[in-house]
Amino acid sequence: LKESADNLGLLYSKGREFECPHVELPDTYEEYLGQLGSSTRAKIRRDSRRLQAHGDVRFRRTENREELEVDFDEFARLHTVRWNSRNCPGSFETGLFKEFLKSMAIDLLETDSLDLLFLEIDGRPAAALYNMRYNNRISFLQSGLDSEVASDLSPGLLLHDNSIHDAIDSGVREYDFLMMGATDTYKKRLAKESRFLCDIYLARPGLLNSLKRFEVKAKQFINSLRERNSGTATPDKG
Repeated sequence: LKESADNLGLLYSKGREFECPHVELPDTYEEYLGQLGSSTRAKIRRDSRRLQAHGDVRFRRTENREELEVDFDEFARLHTVRWNSRNCPGSFETGLFKEFLKSMAIDLLETDSLDLLFLEIDGRPAAALYNMRYNNRISFLQSGLDSEVASDLSPGLLLHDNSIHDAIDSGVREYDFLMMGATDTYKKRLAKESRFLCDIYLARPGLLNSLKRFEVKAKQFINSLRERNSGTATPDKG
């Protein structure tokens, strides 16, 4: 694209690049565990043993519209709790994104493409995942976490592990973590392969050229301020 843009005299500007970890799922869960680093594999096994010690443990999936009405609000609450613990507002601050995700969840539920998953410990929701099933792939979109429910565990990690285990048993071929933010390094522990996304701007010379240059520089400046002030990327999903 850059070579073509140069030949045509167009403005070419490449924005920030984002890593997107994903897992090509093997035939068995034990094969998947064998692909992980030794420390991650040991943590999953150790936390799984500790989880069972709590006694009242439940992994569950939202199955119908009636459950969704309650579960979606609980998922949104857990998402906000997680980001508030990092002094960030989370994705649902304005309410517009929450409305969009809920509307999408209703449509996905009708085609059995929604995996709204929860881990409950001692009767309390500890973690939630909003995943989508499509074309033999599970895509992870958003999550929520209340680390105070079980401070001796990593509930979010365990819920992802359970979801991956179920995906393998269901014959799904890929588990896609989508875009990785600055605080999402755990995704690299669970997935050894990655794709990459970036923004590319193309424009003709002249006024549009100048406007695009200003827009690109402004976006880069705003992103640098966000990272400097919060130490995190915009809470896109997690």
